[in-house]
Amino acid sequence: MGDPFKKDDDLFRIELFDQLEPRIEPAIRAFFRLLGHAHVFEEYVVPSLLSREGLVSAVISDRPWPPWGIGAHTIHALTHVHPVTETDAVLSNVFVLDRHVTHLGLIGAVYKEVLEHLERRKVRTVSYVAQKGCFLATWMLRRGGFEQTLDLLLTEEAQYNIYRCGIRKHLQALGLDKITTPDLLAHKLDDRLLERLLVLIAVTDWGTRPFWRGIGGAAGGGAQIIPGVGGGAGEPEPGTPPS
Repeated sequence: MGDPFKKDDDLFRIELFDQLEPRIEPAIRAFFRLLGHAHVFEEYVVPSLLSREGLVSAVISDRPWPPWGIGAHTIHALTHVHPVTETDAVLSNVFVLDRHVTHLGLIGAVYKEVLEHLERRKVRTVSYVAQKGCFLATWMLRRGGFEQTLDLLLTEEAQYNIYRCGIRKHLQALGLDKITTPDLLAHKLDDRLLERLLVLIAVTDWGTRPFWRGIGGAAGGGAQIIPGVGGGAGEPEPGTPPS
């Protein structure tokens, strides 16, 4: 049997956006509609990019025949980072089309690219916000190099801890520092990287689902991981008491 991912690998490219672009906006709208999350684009991604504190990393393919107008681009996987400040960025799950849910290399590639882009921008750390007492999320984050900070987030439904990690340390903990993006897209993963990506992708996906269903409202009260909050310039490093 051949590699089921091989036929698409050469068609993919990864782009990053920190503002809305008319050229690609219809493709992002279509992507979230196909996932059953059309509201996420309007209620979360658009406000984030308009605030100039958001960043989107997406795997894209182009229609092979002209003209390049409406429908010319397809989004296959996407992750959204918000807020992005001079020192820290808050991470979330990777959204992916159903036909690619087992393509861990593709999902890992979009994640690796956004981390390395942040590193080139001199952002020092990345963060996740996990519900207090959630064993699986805490275990996943510690395996990824994250440390719990003294910062807390209180919502109407739950209490959350903020976990933070240096970008290079996180890449090394996953093994993404030793593999190229083309090799990820070609699914050339060793067992260690495969295992660590699987854990990260699964737990962040499961943990954020209630949030995305309700965008933080009543339906989002059971979210074990909350995207889009925490981080920020001037926040203390792990182990530093708040002022």
